[in-house]
Amino acid sequence: MPQETTDPASQSTLRNRSAESSKGMGTVETETTAMDTNRQSDDNGNQGGMSPSQKHSSIDFSQKASSNISWVVVKRTLHVNIFLYAFCFWIQVGVLPYLTKKLGMDMVVYGYLQTFYNFVQLVGGPFYGRFGDLYGGRAALTLAFAMAAAMYGLLGIATTGAIVFLSRVPALFLSANHGTQMVMSDLTDESQRAEALGRINLSYGLGMSIGPLVGGLVTKYYSEQHAALVSCLGSLLSVVLIQIFIPSQTKRVVPVKTQEESTNSGIFNMEKYISLVTQTPGALFFLTVTMVSALPNAILQSMFPMILMERFHLTAEFNGYMLSGMAVVGMLIQGFCMGPLTKRFSDMALLRASVVILIGSFGLLALAQDILHLMVVMLPLTIGNSVISVILSTVMTKIVTTTDTGTMLGLGYAGGSLVNTFAPTIGGALLAACGFYSFGIVGVVVNCILLAILFRN
Repeated sequence: MPQETTDPASQSTLRNRSAESSKGMGTVETETTAMDTNRQSDDNGNQGGMSPSQKHSSIDFSQKASSNISWVVVKRTLHVNIFLYAFCFWIQVGVLPYLTKKLGMDMVVYGYLQTFYNFVQLVGGPFYGRFGDLYGGRAALTLAFAMAAAMYGLLGIATTGAIVFLSRVPALFLSANHGTQMVMSDLTDESQRAEALGRINLSYGLGMSIGPLVGGLVTKYYSEQHAALVSCLGSLLSVVLIQIFIPSQTKRVVPVKTQEESTNSGIFNMEKYISLVTQTPGALFFLTVTMVSALPNAILQSMFPMILMERFHLTAEFNGYMLSGMAVVGMLIQGFCMGPLTKRFSDMALLRASVVILIGSFGLLALAQDILHLMVVMLPLTIGNSVISVILSTVMTKIVTTTDTGTMLGLGYAGGSLVNTFAPTIGGALLAACGFYSFGIVGVVVNCILLAILFRN
């Protein structure tokens, strides 16, 4: 299938070229005052036609061999840490329904807990992205993993429902996946970005596949609180790795701004977020696609552990097996298929094809009667969601300049969090009033609407 020339993501090429040095792939530009001592500056720093208030110097990749930390080590550290993040996160996802039930919280309260969690992430997502753009990859990733350790630690000592709710507060900046995508986008060219982000998701999927298994076993032989504490320790290990192996700044271009400009582009300046959405071609469209595509999956996923426990009567151990199987499928698709797919098809073509797959999958989901049927249906459902996830994240980084990738990704995550804020409440109401089949019907209707939006644009 030929590439679609009307793909909005293609508009980013001239935008980024005007912001980057004419030295090509061999050069990365960064803020003079933010450079690590382990990086060596290029004697021929290029002004790139920028104003005096936005001067920068450059770093040649050919000199990285003599640096204390090479880019290869940075990328490998990102993979290790995203594995640890997924491992720890999915341990607590698997045990959370059982812990809440143990503490006397019913299905409705569990839905409120999920809503509160997503509301907190909705508030923090855009600010986290802007924080990463301004203060660099090391600071952003450290903040995310420290918040993860705090959340799991509180869950590990929870003895009441109130403490479980309190443990969700650090989720304000629980954005390790967001931060990792931002840094990886800084280190890769646009033509290789989808493949690089897919491989990041491969490491995430590996952690997701192992985490629930470990969580189920720890819960079986010890307790749900012990499983949460294992997650806490894993997150603290990530903080240590970040401090050792991640440089403070990874941006290709970080302008040195005047004091007035720095004040006007701060983390909490809402004009920056508004202008990015309204003045960037394709931004509002893809943010809308992100939210619409996330709705049916968010409703299903918010109640999925509860569905496995209540409708299909799976124990915590077998619940973990089911989640791990889904993770393996997503891991294989994102890690090994995204590169070949994006080289042959346009972003828009892949989005449309994935939505068609989701329409059929949700239709079959409405008819699922036993666990075997459910497992078969979850295969294409996971494939469709995996492709959409990578493509949307890739496009978000292509349509803006290098200095705003974190902020744009943050807005995308905020859109998903906005949907996730209401999804548990909707999911709980659907499950109680209409039954399991209603999740499939909602998925078919929403994805048909999404397909119409994609074909119209």
